[in-house]
Amino acid sequence: MYKVLLVDDEFMILNGLKMLIPWKELHLECVGTAENGKEALEFVRHNEVDIVLSDITMPILTGLEFLKHATEEDWNVQTIFLSGYQEFSYVKEGLSLGAVDYLLKPVNEEELIAVLSKAILLLDQEKEALVQRNQIDTYLFFKGLENGITEAFINHYQLEGVEGFSVFIVEDPTKAFVDYLTDERTAVFCQRGQQLVGFFFHLTKVETQEKYQKMSIAFPLIDFYQSCYQTNVYALHNAFNQANAQLQRVMFYQGLRNEDQRREEGEVIELSKDYYVEDVSQEVLKMIDYFKRNNCMPEQVKQLTIQFTVNIQRFFNVWNEVDFQVEVSRIPYLTNISEVEDYYYQILLIVEQHQEITKYSHLTRSTIRTIHQRYHEDLRLRDIADELFVNAMYLGQVIKKETGQTFSQYFNDYRMKQAERLIVQTQKNINEIAFEVGYTSAGYFNRMFKEVYQVTPKEYREKMNRPTMP
Repeated sequence: MYKVLLVDDEFMILNGLKMLIPWKELHLECVGTAENGKEALEFVRHNEVDIVLSDITMPILTGLEFLKHATEEDWNVQTIFLSGYQEFSYVKEGLSLGAVDYLLKPVNEEELIAVLSKAILLLDQEKEALVQRNQIDTYLFFKGLENGITEAFINHYQLEGVEGFSVFIVEDPTKAFVDYLTDERTAVFCQRGQQLVGFFFHLTKVETQEKYQKMSIAFPLIDFYQSCYQTNVYALHNAFNQANAQLQRVMFYQGLRNEDQRREEGEVIELSKDYYVEDVSQEVLKMIDYFKRNNCMPEQVKQLTIQFTVNIQRFFNVWNEVDFQVEVSRIPYLTNISEVEDYYYQILLIVEQHQEITKYSHLTRSTIRTIHQRYHEDLRLRDIADELFVNAMYLGQVIKKETGQTFSQYFNDYRMKQAERLIVQTQKNINEIAFEVGYTSAGYFNRMFKEVYQVTPKEYREKMNRPTMP
């Protein structure tokens, strides 16, 4: 069913056209109306439109000016003009711009149906031509990748002079991913059935790696099977075979359930919904050990870490949508194994906190979540109570009853846990750590820390970093 936009500055004519057109009989749908060319152009920019039936002379933007802009912006709409006898010179210009036809006012029903049928026939022919063109393109594309590319392939896809590229394969791509590639100027791709194959070109090796990282962040649930970076366009066939070999290897081991074997094959771990925090902790240790033991390439480590984070979100739902994207976007910027290790332990801490607070009431959960997110601020119980629209004294009683601690005790304990983590896992100086966890006075922080751990922060770091005797 094709979609029609009606455009006229006279309300009665718009209503008359609505009543005059046999919509169901012609398999057409009226998707909107506009009073001038400017409104019509805005509508076409934001909605799917196949046919525009428009007055030729209107205020603000005429029908002719609308068609000029639509053509320049590459909006492929079949345009039919309505005109008076005195406007024939405009009609000739409209036809020269590519209008399907014109109708004289007052509109005759038979003529209207005939002209609309003409536009429908043109759309049907365009659709058929597009299908045939896509079939030819698909055939040529996959024939070139599978059997070796030719000069015709290079000319068709304008690859002359291409100096660098990488082939990728995606199974069952989403519409959002296809739309993303459609807008990507450095990508050529084609879809056959449920498989999409494409390649990035005119990019350096580093730029290509960054492109894959961005795609992994934007589409964390999609797996990319990619080739090595190539510099000779005639190596497209070999690059496709590399990417396809990765896919076939994954498909071959898809049913394998032994975790160690799966990792050896470059597969990511799959967390079970029944895992508890202790199990996740064990998996984190195994993952880090695997990275170190096998000297994994940085890109593999980051890819596995992205998948790990996706699985955590899928099974524990610890972030909202925005926070999840922020969390995943950190991964490509991890520069060494120590930062990776720190990232995994932070994730583990988040899961532990999530498991801890789910047993509490909504008020306590909300308070604890606020503390976890804003512990570096000067938080007051009254401020949180105001945000939750409850009495501060009542909120304090609920927290004490459910956690066994007052608000201040829980808040300060959490700050100390964050400080302890930073002291052990980073090389930041004590003053920096004090400021990072919310203390404006390093001296006061030292006293508070010593009350909890019986040693100063400096002594604690020395103790934890001291090598153990065999």
